[in-house]
Amino acid sequence: CVLRPAAPGYQRQVSHGAVASAYGVFDEEEGCASRSSFVVDREGRVAWALHSERGDPRDLDVQAARLKQAG
Repeated sequence: CVLRPAAPGYQRQVSHGAVASAYGVFDEEEGCASRSSFVVDREGRVAWALHSERGDPRDLDVQAARLKQAG
């Protein structure tokens, strides 16, 4: 399980799972994040999120449609 935050200024000092925990998607038992994608608005709020089961691919068509809706 690999967590790759896309947030600018991310530093390696952040503990394992900290970013996923902040977004509420860290699975303590498994030790990794669930498969989730987020769009954060200019005010730093989560505008929308999509979640998939671990092992299932993300539906990029759904993500593209959501991004178009967001403008």
